[in-house]
Amino acid sequence: MALKLLTLELILALNLLKLELIIAKGGDMKSRTITFRLIILLVILNFARLAVASTAQSDPPPNFGPIQPILYGECLLCHDHSGNSTSPIFPRLAGQNELYLEKELKAFREHTRRDPDAFGYMYGPASSLSDGKIHLLAEYFSEQTPTPNSPGNPDRVKNGEVIFKNGVPANGVPPCYACHGDSAQGNDFAPRLAGQSAGYIVRQLEAFKRNERKEAATMPIVASKLTADEERDVANYLQGLK
Repeated sequence: MALKLLTLELILALNLLKLELIIAKGGDMKSRTITFRLIILLVILNFARLAVASTAQSDPPPNFGPIQPILYGECLLCHDHSGNSTSPIFPRLAGQNELYLEKELKAFREHTRRDPDAFGYMYGPASSLSDGKIHLLAEYFSEQTPTPNSPGNPDRVKNGEVIFKNGVPANGVPPCYACHGDSAQGNDFAPRLAGQSAGYIVRQLEAFKRNERKEAATMPIVASKLTADEERDVANYLQGLK
C-alpha cells in the first residue's frame, strides 16, 4: 500500500512539474488551478503514505467485521482509522455522535448534501455503503477517543467564546451552546464541534450560507447572520475545546 502511494506521489510530481513549465511560459488560469489541486493531492498522499507505514506497526481497531477494509482504505486517507484527522481540510470523526454520523453518511450517499467538500471527497466513497455499513461506521467512530487539537488563534478565541456562550443578540444569532451543548459535545441532532479544526468549521459555515447543506434546517439562517470575522472567532474557540 505504501509503495502504491509513493508511486502515485511520483506520478503527480511529474505532472506538477509539467504544469509548472506551462505556467512559466504563460499558462492560463486553468493550469494554475490544476497545479494547486495537485499540490493538495501530493500533501494528502504524503500524509497517507506515512499513516499507512505507521498503521502497519500499530494494533488493529476492534473487530467491526465488514467495515475494516473501509477503515484502512477510504477512511484512513483523510480521517485516519482512529477518526482523529490531522488535516484542517477533513473533519475529525472521533467521538462524533452516532446518529449525526449516520445522517451525514446517508446525505453523502444520496447526494442531498451539496457542499464542495461533499461531492469532492465523499460522494464516491459513500456511494456503495449499505445502511448496515453506515451504521457500523457511525458506531465505530462515535466510540473512538478524540485527541486534543492545537489551540486556536489567541487573538480570536476570546470573542469566539463570547459568541459561543452568548450569540450575537444584535444580529439575532443565538448562542451556539443552546444546540451543541455547554462544551460543544453535541447530541443526536447537533454535531460535536469540540476540537474540530477551525478551517473546516469556517468552510462549513460558508456552505450553510450558500444553502448547500440543507440537512441542517436552522444553520443556513444562523450562518447567514455571522460576519466572516465572527465565523473565524468562534471556529478558533471551538478548535481548542476538548
